Amino acid sequence: MEDRMSRPFSRITLWLSCLLILISTVSTAQETTGQIEKKLAGSKGHDWIYEKIVMFMGPGDKCKQGERYRFKADHTVVISKCVDSKLQTSTQNWSIQSVDALETHIDVAGTSYILIFWDNSNGHFMLLRTKSDVKVGATIDKQFQLAEE
Repeated sequence: MEDRMSRPFSRITLWLSCLLILISTVSTAQETTGQIEKKLAGSKGHDWIYEKIVMFMGPGDKCKQGERYRFKADHTVVISKCVDSKLQTSTQNWSIQSVDALETHIDVAGTSYILIFWDNSNGHFMLLRTKSDVKVGATIDKQFQLAEE
């Protein structure tokens, strides 16, 4: 009789232990806003390459292609893009909007993105994802690689 009574308690204890382990794993895996900002901008700034900027030889700022974002610790981002064979540079603001266990949201120049980081043998990577407000709209991913410093 006593053995039957202890079984439900041992199952409850087992479930509670599993739940505790899951909660502690999620909370330790979640990065803080400060950690994400450091990964994005470093202590001074990080260059993230969307497409390598290729310039034409000779004087001037004529380019063939490219796009680069330089995220700085002061919450500015210098965006350099090759548009119509001219290198255009603008400085915008960025901020981390929210951080939770599933997603990090960032605002860059007034546009909201989901921010994702990962590493592999080729280097450090970042993804800026925009999701459409409507179901049939496209999700747009911009994949960047951290420039070697």
